[in-house]
Amino acid sequence: MQIGAQEIMFGLAVLGGSLGVLGYFKKQYTPTEIADILKRVTVIETKLDLYWNSVERQMSQMLHSPHRPTLDVLLDKNARDERLTDDEAMSLVDLLQKLIDSKELSGNEEAGARMLIAVTIGKYALQI
Repeated sequence: MQIGAQEIMFGLAVLGGSLGVLGYFKKQYTPTEIADILKRVTVIETKLDLYWNSVERQMSQMLHSPHRPTLDVLLDKNARDERLTDDEAMSLVDLLQKLIDSKELSGNEEAGARMLIAVTIGKYALQI
């Protein structure tokens, strides 16, 4: 299964729209209804986390190469769902950007690298 940018953007739009609607209408709901909605949002967040983890694993596997040992260490750690340090996350983004700039990736690999950069920046709240 290959995950595309459109699917990711759709998921983010659904989550953002849901949160926006909650913010607009929250004063019209009873505390019980708000608690129910929060439970449902938690379920959505859990599913999105699983989705993003899948994206990270898939992109990490696609970009793995024996010719880039420094990058491979970070990709392997990322694919195992281990939390990267902030420095490691920044290094991963930098190495991926250099790889994109080198023009040695296929179209799918470049798209995967760009997606992994975006996911890493968001996940670790990096200031680029």
